[in-house]
Amino acid sequence: MKSKKAQSFMAEHGMGLVLAVLAIGVLLFLGFKIYGIFIGQQQEVLQAQESLDSIIAQVNLLEDSAEAREVIVLNPAKWALVSWSNLNQVPESCNGKNCICICDQTGSSRLIGTINDEFSSKRADGTLLKTCNSETKAVCSAIDYSIIEFSKWITAPIEMSMRVEEAELKVDINMGEDG
Repeated sequence: MKSKKAQSFMAEHGMGLVLAVLAIGVLLFLGFKIYGIFIGQQQEVLQAQESLDSIIAQVNLLEDSAEAREVIVLNPAKWALVSWSNLNQVPESCNGKNCICICDQTGSSRLIGTINDEFSSKRADGTLLKTCNSETKAVCSAIDYSIIEFSKWITAPIEMSMRVEEAELKVDINMGEDG
């Protein structure tokens, strides 16, 4: 008697159960994907903060030394290393001071040979400032020196040489093979 009821139940509800299990599986898969994207984005911000911290540590050491300081910026890829002069608009986190930022530029078009032109236009139209103002897509740190503005893609390790001349931070950037 029980086996006929079980067969009857499976015949009536079997397809619904299979669809429910598939739907739960799809929802779990999407949940893990969204979680992975969120964690990946947090990881990039942490990498950017570590790179910026190493730059700022070297800038702070310049106060005690006349020698140039070297730092290599490794991560994150597809982000930009950007300096801001308080003579122009600066990201809010710079509190109106000169600063250096690492900002997410994922999705930006990058044409070989026109990096400076692209960043100049992004500065002019406010796109770069907007990105560098984002707490989830940028890290910035104010510096006490005047600075000439620069913008470089992080596509490979960037070697920076920094020195102070007449209260101005001078930065020379040597791009890796892809830059």
